[in-house]
Amino acid sequence: MNKIVSTVSAITVLAMACSPAFADDPANTSLQITGSVSTIATLPEPVRLGGSNSSLVGNEIQITSIATPQLTPQLTTITVNYPNVTTNYNTNVTLTSANGGIINSAATPSGDFTNIVHYTATATKDDGTTNLVSLDTSAESTATSTTVVEPFSGNVQIDVILITDNGGKKLLEGSYSDTL
Repeated sequence: MNKIVSTVSAITVLAMACSPAFADDPANTSLQITGSVSTIATLPEPVRLGGSNSSLVGNEIQITSIATPQLTPQLTTITVNYPNVTTNYNTNVTLTSANGGIINSAATPSGDFTNIVHYTATATKDDGTTNLVSLDTSAESTATSTTVVEPFSGNVQIDVILITDNGGKKLLEGSYSDTL
């Protein structure tokens, strides 16, 4: 009989521990699950997809011949692809020309001669049909163009085309450069 009383007492204690007062307390019946994801933006090394009169070495677009024999800008194009770009937050995509064009900073333009070659640059995503942002250094006073892109994973392609019409001006001798 003593054994039965002990067993009944243990069941009574267990039942009291699981009383409705305990079950109604949300702090005791629910578990909070939390986590976070870091801000991620990856831009891999670019790859040249095509073009004319140009090559890509690392992050540098090299123009084979910037001037024609008549000293006007040579038609030059290049398509650069950044494969597997990922950003998990709204991102500003900006194209900026540091010099407002490809410039020969050692030369001073005068008369029929100029020290700048203008270009257009367009960034698109995936197959090249969704325009992200465009820049025309001949038309932009600040040579900057920005757009906001929603979280994205895919390829980003940049097309650069030198503008060959420079108002009939000839290019001055020297090295030309810009940072895009």
